Amino acid sequence: MITELFITNQSGTTHRVPTISTEVFHKKNTSAGKLTAKILSCNIPLEMGNTVTLKFDGSTFFVGYLFSSLKEKDFYTITAFDQIRYLLYKDSRILNGITASTLVTQIAKEKGLSLGNIDNSQYVFGSKIFRDNTYLSMIDSCLQETFSNTNFDYVLYDKAGLIHLRRSDDLVLTTALTDTSNILSYECLEEIFSNTFNYIKAVRENKKTGQRDVFTKSDTGNQSKWGTLQHYKNMPEKTLDGEIQNYLQNTLREKNRPNKVISIFCIGDKSFFVGHIVAVKIKKLSYSGFFVINEITHIIENGTHLCRLKLEFIQNI
Repeated sequence: MITELFITNQSGTTHRVPTISTEVFHKKNTSAGKLTAKILSCNIPLEMGNTVTLKFDGSTFFVGYLFSSLKEKDFYTITAFDQIRYLLYKDSRILNGITASTLVTQIAKEKGLSLGNIDNSQYVFGSKIFRDNTYLSMIDSCLQETFSNTNFDYVLYDKAGLIHLRRSDDLVLTTALTDTSNILSYECLEEIFSNTFNYIKAVRENKKTGQRDVFTKSDTGNQSKWGTLQHYKNMPEKTLDGEIQNYLQNTLREKNRPNKVISIFCIGDKSFFVGHIVAVKIKKLSYSGFFVINEITHIIENGTHLCRLKLEFIQNI
């Protein structure tokens, strides 16, 4: 695979940059895409805000903006972030009667960010108030609530200079990860201490009665095995009973299982991207399943492309 790194200055002049190594990191819905590159010392001026573009085999993979430059004896280390970086500033906002996808579109237009494919997330919120939150945390909160009420998972990411909001089950990769082909090393963790719940409790204020309406859903079988692992949620007063029941059902379905996380170091593939779903087959462990890519680092050095991934289990194959 041929990799090329370009820097474009404010006047529009583009230079190809000789690189020693390059890493591109993405984390699902919680941080900006980040490119870090060691480049050989040259006469190319490095100015903050310059556009940094990484291409794989002539196709644009990453577009970001120069945020730092460290000069050492024989090389520079540069860091660039994609457009998601501009969603990390705080603000306050009141939402009423819109979807998460509408929120993404509104914020992007206000901030002058370039949009790609924005899937309709469909679920309409009642009143939501955000105070002193980053734009990205507002969006992530809305995406989590959408998932709790619809069981559809959405991922927000910038790829090749365009911000996308896609449903993860539409992002299934054709390339699998297997220990007989492209996996170089792996770690498999199964646990119930971080995000596993078998008792879901939702509470809604009721001004008419002066009390709180309490709704619960549980799995007594898993409670007997693991003890009671409670998840608690305050619901807005105007939330309908049916919406609360959907929330309880979807949350229990998603959280009432051990959390399986795999960390994989593998041969690089440019199709691997955050939020996408990949099949994993580890023959030595008789283990297989579909996993979502929560974190990924593409590593390019000495003509070799490798990937480091953190994957979360979705379902068995």
